[in-house]
Amino acid sequence: MSLYALRNLTRVYDGRTVLDVPELTLGQGTIYGLLGPNGSGKTTLLSILAFLEKPTTGTVAYHGRPVDFSEKGLQPLRREIVLVNQIGRAHV
Repeated sequence: MSLYALRNLTRVYDGRTVLDVPELTLGQGTIYGLLGPNGSGKTTLLSILAFLEKPTTGTVAYHGRPVDFSEKGLQPLRREIVLVNQIGRAHV
């Protein structure tokens, strides 16, 4: 079973589509890298996967169950998933 399954996922800000994912499956216990230029939607995708943002369209399944992006539906999921953003460069 997959950890995440996304279908026809989009996120639009002010009429501009910043994320468009036709299909993506992420398996449990696998390490993934997310690469792309500035503005390509990397942080937006991570925010959706961490249940911090709601997609504009499409579906997200977590552990095989469709995610209910209502506040009540997100509370238990937000206790499981944590997103730590990079704040800046470390100077050594």
